[in-house]
Amino acid sequence: MFRTRLLLVGFLLIGLILSMGGVSEWAAAQFRYQLVRSQLAHGVRAEYLRLASQMYPLFKQFMAFSQSGQPAGDNPEIPRLRQEMEATLDRIRALIAREVAHTLNREEEEAELNLLARIERQLQSILNQFDTARQLKLEGRVPEAQARIAEIMDQGVNRDLKPLLDEAVGEENREVAQTDQTSNAVLRQLHYAMTASLAAAIFLGLGSVLLLRRRLNQPLETLMQGTQALAEGRMSYRMPVTGHDEFARVANRFNQMAEEIEQHRQRLEQSRRSLEQGVAERTEQLRLANEALGRVDQTRRRFFADISHELRTPLTVIRGESQFALRGADKAPDAYKDALQRILEQAEQLSRLVDDLLFIARSDAGSTRLERKAVALDKLVGQVCADVQTLAHAKKIAIEFRAEIVDAVVSGDHGRLRQLFLILLDNAIRYSKPASQAAVFMAPGPRGVVVQVRDTGIGIPPEELDQVFERFYRGDNAVTHHAEGLGLGLPVAKAIADAHGGEIIVNSELDRGTTITVILPTAQKLRVAA
Repeated sequence: MFRTRLLLVGFLLIGLILSMGGVSEWAAAQFRYQLVRSQLAHGVRAEYLRLASQMYPLFKQFMAFSQSGQPAGDNPEIPRLRQEMEATLDRIRALIAREVAHTLNREEEEAELNLLARIERQLQSILNQFDTARQLKLEGRVPEAQARIAEIMDQGVNRDLKPLLDEAVGEENREVAQTDQTSNAVLRQLHYAMTASLAAAIFLGLGSVLLLRRRLNQPLETLMQGTQALAEGRMSYRMPVTGHDEFARVANRFNQMAEEIEQHRQRLEQSRRSLEQGVAERTEQLRLANEALGRVDQTRRRFFADISHELRTPLTVIRGESQFALRGADKAPDAYKDALQRILEQAEQLSRLVDDLLFIARSDAGSTRLERKAVALDKLVGQVCADVQTLAHAKKIAIEFRAEIVDAVVSGDHGRLRQLFLILLDNAIRYSKPASQAAVFMAPGPRGVVVQVRDTGIGIPPEELDQVFERFYRGDNAVTHHAEGLGLGLPVAKAIADAHGGEIIVNSELDRGTTITVILPTAQKLRVAA
């Protein structure tokens, strides 16, 4: 059985030589086909170039007509050139039709016909516009006719028609080059095929018969199965390896290649997922950064508006009192004293504002200075509650103070801690509804003393909770209910709590109230920079 196959292979090798005649005939037919196609492409390109060379004399005649008083009917060149252009377009169309019949590639040639149709439409549009300009001139509207022709030349010819012609010529150049390249490739293939086939038939015929005596069917079948598996995307397929001959080495190399391809695909898939994840994360970061920049810009605008207002009022008072003291005749000592007192009050207000800004800046830099001493926190908070009673009474707000810890002593700055709770209680009163209640609770906690300030006021929207500690930030709800303020209260309060190694937490529900929790640590946990 296998010897029969060997004899069959021998006859096939002899038939290879005989088949070269057929290959030669096929190559010649292919070469003739490409030659005709090249000639047609050359013809189309030549006609496009002729069309371009015919257009510009015609346009030149129209330009000359626009510059002179000669009627268009007196110039025989214009009708002649238009007829030549129409004849050229007809020849181009006929050549393209021959290309369709020759190549049977209707899609490509239909694209050429569409391009030719676009050129014809554009050319006809330009000629129609020239006729319109001619009519304008005949009506005596010479400047308008000249402007119209200049516009036609600039837009219709140079901007629209010339690129179409360039595209058509370029397409034909590409087709000519492709055809020539294909023809050369056919000749090279014919030469290589003839040389290789003859050499194989003469020098390797006998050797092939001897080599094919070995069993080839099973190794070749195995190899085909492997290549088919890879072609179908089954990268986990591995060829069985038997023996130590060339087919065994091929099988080993095949398996190695399949392994590398599978690993490469896994790496590509992992890289793709990582890239998608990275892009998504980066996009989210950019979105958050843009939102943050928007908030910063809005805060900056509010800051300049608010700080201008806050500085203008005391400065206006100081300037007014100074002018009052210096203007006119000498005044009584009490008048000077009152003026100086008001100036001093406004200067102290400015000083407090600057001091708050400086304190926040130092807190951000980690260089806050505190005058530390033992502070009875329950007494301090109780005193602050008593101090704000007047303000609370004006709005009919009741202040409740309850301490579940006695002698709550912490080490800290008495003035700054008092300022912290004054800010919290002032906010609770300012943003509470009249005839409501504010409560202050003090209790021990696992991390130190816990002080909560609760109100039943307007509350803070959830989307603004993350921004309440940003300096100069005031939410829309807060501005609507209380126009005054710089947005420095809670940032200062947080800076004070941080400087004492503590923590401040805000919980709020819109229109139901806000709870601010302050946690001050024990002495060994304090963070103080002298």
